[in-house]
Amino acid sequence: MNLTKIAQMCHFLIVNTTQKSVDKSVEQRIIARLSDALDVEDLPSLPRWILKTVERGEVEKAIRFVDYLNEADGSPWKSQILMANADADGATINQRSFVKAIVKYVLTANNPLASFNDFDKENKIFLNYWKAIAAQLDDGNSSILYKYNGVELFCKFSIPFFTKLLDRKSFTVSSMEELPASCFNNVEGNYAGVGHPDWWAKGSKASFLNAGAINVVSQEMSKALHKVSLSSAIVRCLVGTRREPLSEHKKAQRRGAEQQKQEGAERRKEFELRLGQRDREGHS
Repeated sequence: MNLTKIAQMCHFLIVNTTQKSVDKSVEQRIIARLSDALDVEDLPSLPRWILKTVERGEVEKAIRFVDYLNEADGSPWKSQILMANADADGATINQRSFVKAIVKYVLTANNPLASFNDFDKENKIFLNYWKAIAAQLDDGNSSILYKYNGVELFCKFSIPFFTKLLDRKSFTVSSMEELPASCFNNVEGNYAGVGHPDWWAKGSKASFLNAGAINVVSQEMSKALHKVSLSSAIVRCLVGTRREPLSEHKKAQRRGAEQQKQEGAERRKEFELRLGQRDREGHS
């Protein structure tokens, strides 16, 4: 058969997703390549479910997020994500799990990160987010942070986090660090330790979270984030109602009014004394 490279990839994808299992990471890479070629190359006929996935383009975008995290200098994820057909040396999580979490929680309509319409900026903001999280939780022994439970929790938590961060209009690492630090301090109940590096060490509580527990932790963190936002709103309200310092003119007016008030009080007192004296003279 004399098939183009794109046609060969499509044939491989169809066979290995409908008849024979294929590594999901490889499948994601092929779907991403087809999404990239959708408008510029002729694609052979694809099963409807595959075509819809290709047309949405979310897998292709998620893979670009993961590639950036895995390659960018200064990234806490640098060389820690096991890519398709790559060696596992030093990897803590595979590409397919990370891509799946990004598609599920980050590239959604309710996550503000997907609304910038500037992929380079979105990449940098998402990297800054992980840098801020790592700055709070990674003490060199927080290995579970870089495994499935950490990825699932913090991709899910990115929805309320970026929603609150939009109000600040600042997406630097330093501005992001402040918010999770305050949030972790307000988490209550069984998961109050989520903001401490020890909680993310191997064999610690984070190691044994199942899907239900991850949802509960995320909900508690969201509640704590709301408390932080509420406290900030109260502070802003108090600052907004604080009296401005009086000008010299206003001070002079106030002194004059106080003096007039005092003089009026003295006149009333003097009048009352005279009235009392007259009454006494009338009785005598």
